[in-house]
Amino acid sequence: MSFTLYNMLGVSSSATLEEIKAAYKTLAKKYHPDKNQGSSWHEEQFKRINQVYQILSDPQQKRLYDSRLEFEASQKQNPQPRSRPNPAYRNPEPKKRTPNYNSPSAPKPNYKKSNRFEITISNKKLNLLVVGYYIVAIFLLGSYYEFQDYLKKRHLVSEAMEHEKTGRYDYAVSSYSQALKFDKGDAEIYERRGIARLKESMDLIGALTDFSYAISNSYSPSDSLLFKRAKCLFLLKDYPLAILDYDNIINNHEEVKPDSVYYYKAESNFHLKNYILAIPDYSKFLSSNSNSGEAHQHRGFSYYQNKDYQRALTDYTITVSWQPENGVHYYYKGIINFALTDSTNGCIDLSNSFLLGYTESLELKNKYCD
Repeated sequence: MSFTLYNMLGVSSSATLEEIKAAYKTLAKKYHPDKNQGSSWHEEQFKRINQVYQILSDPQQKRLYDSRLEFEASQKQNPQPRSRPNPAYRNPEPKKRTPNYNSPSAPKPNYKKSNRFEITISNKKLNLLVVGYYIVAIFLLGSYYEFQDYLKKRHLVSEAMEHEKTGRYDYAVSSYSQALKFDKGDAEIYERRGIARLKESMDLIGALTDFSYAISNSYSPSDSLLFKRAKCLFLLKDYPLAILDYDNIINNHEEVKPDSVYYYKAESNFHLKNYILAIPDYSKFLSSNSNSGEAHQHRGFSYYQNKDYQRALTDYTITVSWQPENGVHYYYKGIINFALTDSTNGCIDLSNSFLLGYTESLELKNKYCD
């Protein structure tokens, strides 16, 4: 059995597009360079699988390739008959005397052509040869134009990267957009354009759209790409969707998680007032970033909302030392001390809060301390 592109994907020639796509995703994940770092063989297999999928997933190219397979199969089923040697060459007749055709009475020579070496081709086979020729010609022509488009795309991407180096992010966005006209499924270009949009004018909506396209066109989106989209969602205050991306990153056990993932997930829950869900992620972040005063402040407030006053007091003590000029921190530290029945320190904190300009602490100070 001849080896075909279908064999490379492990499917039959009658496989549907969904079956081809499923087989491709399985093999792409198996041979992906990120999972087989340092293996040139896996990288080569991954490239071959991509090339096969580009042909079989495109209806026009697949139709041309199937026609070529049918032609090859018909050639094998109906091979050209081998000509048998003429027995006359094995047993030649005795030489005859050559007549003198110059004589008036000599018979005229018979110039009838011998069909000994005549080759006959049926109309059906001739049609198949013509069809096969056109199929190969169309395939080569399509490959040529695809290669030209690839060169144009890479030139535009290089041009965009040069614009980024000089800080001309608007030109970079334009070049990336032109490159995408040649390949609307290039996840890397979508990601690069999203980054350029953020640097150009903090275009969160445009960047979010680009990062989403990059993720949908990636076989295995990286944590970095998911984090970029989650950050856009966070800045756009779409906290529930941001949390979904942060969870996808955290649940991916194949990569080391950046500490900021836990921080921004905790911040998202904090803004949604899901204080009890925010506390574990703040703690995870603070285990490696203990000097983050803002994380201590928000975790302390979350503890306070859950009536865990002792832990809240510990966090606000650190928060006060982080921003000793902020009267709000003293205010919350004071009411936490009152919750712990420590009115002495509570009054001291409320007094400090008022002296630092936070006037709302005056009412509680007059009520409980004077």
